[in-house]
Amino acid sequence: MCIMCVTRNILLKQRRSKIGRSKLSTETDILRTNYHVAKLALFNIRLLNVIQNNQSNEIVELIKSECERNGFSSPPSLLHQGAFLAHAYICVVWLWESVKKARLAQDFLSEFPKTASRFNLSLPPKEKIYGPRNLENWEQVLRLIRNALSHGKVEIDDNYYLLSDQKQSGRFKETEKTCLKLTWEDFGKLSEVCIHALTPTLYPNHSAYAS
Repeated sequence: MCIMCVTRNILLKQRRSKIGRSKLSTETDILRTNYHVAKLALFNIRLLNVIQNNQSNEIVELIKSECERNGFSSPPSLLHQGAFLAHAYICVVWLWESVKKARLAQDFLSEFPKTASRFNLSLPPKEKIYGPRNLENWEQVLRLIRNALSHGKVEIDDNYYLLSDQKQSGRFKETEKTCLKLTWEDFGKLSEVCIHALTPTLYPNHSAYAS
């Protein structure tokens, strides 16, 4: 092969490498933006909690007025099933997909157990798991929740969320679904942990314990 051809091949490889790095840099920038959007969603949840616990006449009248305007016979809890479900979708589906595109999944998953421990969140016990899968680590738990949220496989009652997933095609096709039962509190904690587990990777100089 001539010297010019070798040189051209080297330059092409360098260019492709730069394009690859540029794309990853862009995906990381997108992830940072999505991270901040998720934190804004968390702010809304926390604000709703503050308002829920504020019994001043102004707040009570404001909630009552909005309930009447929306056709509710009585004021619902501001932190209802829909609030936690929407926040979980932002964190466990939308944000998680952005993490994978930026190729930071391993960093995120290595930080997740430490962050979960800070929030007193443990892996689901066996009695909360129904079906053939063993959810033995956080990656397996997050995958099931992500798939359940994405495909609308979520049942809700007054105390729990029941999330299910079943692989119905491919080599490892499952004959039955696996269900995971989570309390509202654990569902909310898990969503929040998804945000804070990213902080050390995206902002290494920022305290990992900042909330």
